[in-house]
Amino acid sequence: MPDAVVDYDLSNGKWNIIQQQNLLQERTRVLYGTVPISSIIEKSKNMKTSNSMSNVKSEDENLWNDLSEFYACEHYDVPSNDGVAVPLTIVYSRKNKLQNQSPGLLHGHGAYGEILDKRWCSELKSLLDRGWIIAYADVRGGGDPTNTLLYPILPLTAADYEEFGYPGDIDEFHAIREYSPYDNIQKDVLYPAVLVTSSFHTRFGVWEAAKWVARVREQTIYNPNHPILLNLTTDIVEENRYLQCKESALETAFLLKIMES
Repeated sequence: MPDAVVDYDLSNGKWNIIQQQNLLQERTRVLYGTVPISSIIEKSKNMKTSNSMSNVKSEDENLWNDLSEFYACEHYDVPSNDGVAVPLTIVYSRKNKLQNQSPGLLHGHGAYGEILDKRWCSELKSLLDRGWIIAYADVRGGGDPTNTLLYPILPLTAADYEEFGYPGDIDEFHAIREYSPYDNIQKDVLYPAVLVTSSFHTRFGVWEAAKWVARVREQTIYNPNHPILLNLTTDIVEENRYLQCKESALETAFLLKIMES
């Protein structure tokens, strides 16, 4: 369900929705064929003729903006290589999901013990309506800290020693090397299409992404249908809503284009 802010009165149990994420619910109903387009047009005309938005009253005024009739969410425990059950949450369109044929997008964040944010993401609606399955895996591990950990002056490096290991210790160095993406690039292998994003912001080491892309391009088999792309920004995407929109659009376009080819 989309995010909502609710005013709840504990004395009488009554509540009112103060604000909720707008998902163009009526347009979604038209898209999925549960309401005719004529009713949406008529409703739009009525709103335009009203003197103010405050005078417009809807019978659904105090209902949740719930799209569960169009989209489904399921939870699974998937065994990993070492037998540990990894929680997996999947979201899909009830109407457009293709049995054993739908493309999938898997989200994962395996560092710092963080739990994935699995709130509704409007930017993924376009993929869901095209039959994609969106999955969230609550994993641990990952990252490419090998060279970054060698420079204590870099931001967050000291804290990362406890998270990823200390390369000054020979045993921990070899353990880091075992999972380092840069050191485990396979030579003369056809890699899938990859879109790598990073930032020139001082909080990040832009060279980490750049050198990984360069090495993959150099050592793997070239195929124009499997591009290895690098997109760089000048600011932190998470702190700029405009960059978030641009990056989401780029990622969606990349996914759709690759699946077409």
